[in-house]
Amino acid sequence: MLRVKLGLEIIQKELRKNERLTTLMVLVTDGKANVSIQKEARPFEEAREIAAKIKSAGVKSIVIDTETGFVRLGRLQELSQGLGGRYYSLEDIKAEAISTLVKEAMPILRPPILT
Repeated sequence: MLRVKLGLEIIQKELRKNERLTTLMVLVTDGKANVSIQKEARPFEEAREIAAKIKSAGVKSIVIDTETGFVRLGRLQELSQGLGGRYYSLEDIKAEAISTLVKEAMPILRPPILT
């Protein structure tokens, strides 16, 4: 989750420079947060807290779940809801479709052009 937190910090920094920017965070992950940023925190609880900050910052998001195998935690749908974002399972999409998902999300994010 450190990288996700860093991504949010970068987005916030860029938005301070230009508040008209359109933002979209694309998370491609298996959702197996196993290391927390803070020493005593639980990794998934910390991930939910970061997700809430991302949502409250107005950052749109897409979560692409790459979790495979016999044992699946299935937590990314919950995380996606916390982000207020869209959830996709990698099993449901093909690699080349990821760019299409991003392009489809972008018109929603673009602010209206004022003339």
